[in-house]
Amino acid sequence: NYATAYSNLGDIYAKAASRAYNKALGLEESKVTNEEKLLLLDELILPETELIKSLEQENLELKKVVKDSEVSLQEKNRMITIKDRQLAKLGETQRSIQKLIQEKVELNVKTKDLKSTLDEVMYSLSLKDQQLAKLESTQKSLESLTEENKVLKSKLSQTEGSLGELNRSLLLKDEQLAKLDKSLDKTMSNDLKKENNELKNKVKETELLIQELKKSVTFRKQGSGTDSQIADTAIKEEKSVSLDEKATIDAPKQLDRVKAVTDAITQWTNSWSSKDVNGYIESYAPEFKPSKGLSRNAWEKGRKKRLSSPTFIKITLSNISINFRGENLAKVSFEQEYQSDTYRDTVNKEITLKMIDNEWLITRERVRQ
Repeated sequence: NYATAYSNLGDIYAKAASRAYNKALGLEESKVTNEEKLLLLDELILPETELIKSLEQENLELKKVVKDSEVSLQEKNRMITIKDRQLAKLGETQRSIQKLIQEKVELNVKTKDLKSTLDEVMYSLSLKDQQLAKLESTQKSLESLTEENKVLKSKLSQTEGSLGELNRSLLLKDEQLAKLDKSLDKTMSNDLKKENNELKNKVKETELLIQELKKSVTFRKQGSGTDSQIADTAIKEEKSVSLDEKATIDAPKQLDRVKAVTDAITQWTNSWSSKDVNGYIESYAPEFKPSKGLSRNAWEKGRKKRLSSPTFIKITLSNISINFRGENLAKVSFEQEYQSDTYRDTVNKEITLKMIDNEWLITRERVRQ
């Protein structure tokens, strides 16, 4: 009970005080008498009221400590609540970060797809630019052909005028012949008939020339590029000869020769542009000697490689001139434009063709400075 506890507490305090006292006086424990202990105990026992006050004071202090602990606990709980909220927000932030990372991955995939699409669009634009350049070139060629057709039509009109003059002259001669049949002798009549026949032959030759000119005009309306430029040489070949003088020569034969050379040059350029190696090589005569001292075999190997390597080849000839040297030899000069996916240039070139076994074949080829 409380009394026993109080008594025990007094004994403890008394014993502790006695030991301290003996130690201070330098006494040994064996010499300390019971009397001294009791005296000391009586002196050390505190009154009951003072003990109660002490306990109440301690109780108040303990309550204060408990209250402070409760306040601290509440503060800790509040901090824990705040931390929980922060952790919840951190969880949401982490989920948002993961979502953003996923969106970034998806955006990277979309970016790659868009880049691929952009590359395709740029390639398509490049093709469109090439097509536009070709169309512009074709338009220029058509404009040039239109001007040349005007010149041909003018020449055709002049030739038709000459034909009209010849027909009128022929009518006059017929009238003169009819009159002379009555008044002149047979010899003079025969001379006039001979002259009349010559005029008729001229008319026929002129009509043939007009037909060829009309064919040339039609050909130039339908064609473009190398073929149309080569066909024009049939008109430009002999500028110093008048239309009346052309009517007196073998015009059909001359036109046939020009056409044959034209076809040979066209075959050569078409084989080159279409990368037809065999057709290209066959355009050259067996006696053809390559430049720079190359053998025929080495030249053929080099040309096969040159024709096979590019993705495409385009050959355009302009300013073409054909000059015949005898019956079986022709020199052709022109400006050659070469285009491929790896190289392009423009040179002035001259080739010599020879009639061999009814074919015009190239015997010489050189670039003019």
